[in-house]
Amino acid sequence: MWANKAKSRWRILEILLYGSLLIGFSRCVLAGRLPLKYYTTADGLAHNEINKIVRDSRGFLWFCTADGLSRFDGYTFTNFGTDQGLPH
Repeated sequence: MWANKAKSRWRILEILLYGSLLIGFSRCVLAGRLPLKYYTTADGLAHNEINKIVRDSRGFLWFCTADGLSRFDGYTFTNFGTDQGLPH
């Protein structure tokens, strides 16, 4: 009988330990999520369909779209199209 009580206590301790590990792990996973911001033509993007995104050495993000390139500095977009010399 004494052995059964000891096993039960260890089992409860195991469950509490694993439960606290799972709670701690889930908090770490949730903390790793980054906020997303969606940009559209209303924000200055050249086109809503983006084919490729590249970051250059100066930190600009370049978006390749059907209507040309959009350069993003973190605040505003500067668009480059055929009017600025891009080939068709």
